[in-house]
Amino acid sequence: MDPPSNFDVGRSQFPHFYTSLSLLAGLFISRLLGCNRRWLATKSIIVLFLQEKKIKPFLGFHWEATLETIY
Repeated sequence: MDPPSNFDVGRSQFPHFYTSLSLLAGLFISRLLGCNRRWLATKSIIVLFLQEKKIKPFLGFHWEATLETIY
């Protein structure tokens, strides 16, 4: 079994830092895209947040389709 990468180790030690970093990246994307594409930025924030919180395995294989039905 391969040892964990430095990024994986960092994520396990500082989970809240990477969550806030993901949310800030999503907000930055929303500012770049402007008001007309804000829903896309909101969706990216939700996807990043769900990946960070490890909810993806609970939603199953079609988790992206599940997010599509929200919108």
